[in-house]
Amino acid sequence: MTTMSMLKAPRGSGDWVTENKNIKSKRVYVNSRELSEIISLPVTAIQRLVREKAIPAYQLDRKQYMFKLDEVISAIESRRVK
Repeated sequence: MTTMSMLKAPRGSGDWVTENKNIKSKRVYVNSRELSEIISLPVTAIQRLVREKAIPAYQLDRKQYMFKLDEVISAIESRRVK
């Protein structure tokens, strides 16, 4: 099962559709909580990955980040263990 096939829609935000490793959605950016629900990681793990620069994020203020799903998925897939 690939990372792309494991995506699930966050509550109340509509469905995420995945096709051929491309994400199609109505929203371009998601916040940490929504990303947590989509990739099934705790918010604290996402914050740690941002600090370690393992996943790309856009910082709105000292504590608030926004993420582009396609960039996050690409970063996750680039770290695949062979």
